[in-house]
Amino acid sequence: AQAKAREALVQAALAELEPLCRRAPTVERLSLLGSTHKRHALVAAAPAARLEALDACAEAYREAFEAGGSQDAYPFTNWASAVLLAAHLDAAHPGLPPSALEEELPRLRTGLQERGGRNPDFWTAASLADLDLVMLLARSLPAAETAARGRKRAAGATEACAALTERILATYRDALARGASPRERASLVENLDALLALLEGGPPVLGDRLRRIRDAI
Repeated sequence: AQAKAREALVQAALAELEPLCRRAPTVERLSLLGSTHKRHALVAAAPAARLEALDACAEAYREAFEAGGSQDAYPFTNWASAVLLAAHLDAAHPGLPPSALEEELPRLRTGLQERGGRNPDFWTAASLADLDLVMLLARSLPAAETAARGRKRAAGATEACAALTERILATYRDALARGASPRERASLVENLDALLALLEGGPPVLGDRLRRIRDAI
């Protein structure tokens, strides 16, 4: 009964947001639509429905990213995470375009670092960790692990992911040390909980790393 009630609430929200975003799309409205599709993925019972919701989530956040002039890390990290989550759940799913990791991610990181240097705040520091979280999801894909052929290269890839995990944790802690409110901390934990829920049945090592980050903040 509770599952049906949650599904009904999500569908009601989508029924309002989707026509609004078609008529008058804005970054905020598209981001809200992406968030609603993400909630749909979390309550979806069937794997196919979860993948469909993640695809819709990714598309809404991608449109939000482009609508904002491709300058905002928030819609980017949510777009990229949704795409990578779908790829973790279904090996046949297409992953991120190479340009997203090779061009967009470093460009956004540089912008955040410059902004943080001028006016450090919680969200800027947290967004830097979110970008690294995208990279961790990408490097943990089975295809990425397969690419690291040979025992030495595979060990190197594992060490790189472990180091990335520690960097994410340190950056989140730095963000929280800037006087984050309980609500701001909760936003980090909720995002990690959502990733863990959506990756249920996925790579156990990735789940262990995400739980380590969540439990330590």
